[in-house]
Amino acid sequence: MNSEHYGESACASHTASSYSKIVNYEIEIEKQPVLIEDKIFLNKKKHKFLFFGFCCFLLFVLVFVVSWFATDGFTSTQLKVVYWNLKDFGISKLDNEDLLSNLRDITSSYDIIILIELEQSECDTNLYCSMRLKLEDLFPEHSLYLSPSLGSNPNNNRGKEQIGFMIRKKYTYFVYSYFDTNGIFARKPYYIYVSEYNINIATVHISAQNSESEVSELPLFFSSIEGDFVLLGDLNICDPSTLNNQQIKKEYQWLLNDDDKTNSNLNCAYDRIISPLNFNRFSHARVVSSDNEAQRVSSDHYPLSIICKNIFVIVKI
Repeated sequence: MNSEHYGESACASHTASSYSKIVNYEIEIEKQPVLIEDKIFLNKKKHKFLFFGFCCFLLFVLVFVVSWFATDGFTSTQLKVVYWNLKDFGISKLDNEDLLSNLRDITSSYDIIILIELEQSECDTNLYCSMRLKLEDLFPEHSLYLSPSLGSNPNNNRGKEQIGFMIRKKYTYFVYSYFDTNGIFARKPYYIYVSEYNINIATVHISAQNSESEVSELPLFFSSIEGDFVLLGDLNICDPSTLNNQQIKKEYQWLLNDDDKTNSNLNCAYDRIISPLNFNRFSHARVVSSDNEAQRVSSDHYPLSIICKNIFVIVKI
């Protein structure tokens, strides 16, 4: 009995041992290293993938380089700016529908619209003044900033005016005014910073009575601006040769020619575009002239425009 029982146990033990060897053998087979031919095949696939990725990177770099140096470039890398002195733009002009239609036709395609000589002091205290409401209705794609009334005499509204900045709503902007410690400017300069382009757009309306002194003070204003900037404004000077020995002419670019006609009554560049000498992120600095009757009713000044370029742009949709 005991012998027979022992025999059954031994047989069972032998069978289990054989099964274990078979299982271990199968496991060892599964753990065998990949054949050399398989390794070569995998390495080839890896190299092809790396080469494809490198080609995609080169194509990406090429697209950005072309967009940067192309004259027109891609629309997403251009900030189009227009400036216009509208000459006594007050209540009577707000009621002129032909004039307003012409204003929109000429300027609405630009990302930044700068308007000077806006005249409605009521807007200083009334957020719903007719000037503000009319401009917001005229340019629904833009946000509006309307400055306080600017002028040298706070007790006299004559000669006081406002600056209007209209910025396309997809851009983030901040508005700044110059702290005129020397009291030189009759109407202090303003500028906006557009964060997506890391650029400042400035404007000023120089007083005709004190034009040379105010223009000579502009470098001090420029030094208060952090980063790249361009100024579009009315300098009220026909012959800037009187400034040739001054900092404003030596250290900054005057992007229009002296004989560019920016005013229908004068054969000179009364309005100007100025930037630092090393500022090269622009193209198409020009006078946007128009000879139609509605434009002449709008102002005796012609609009100015410029395109500012950027290689890295973040646009909010």
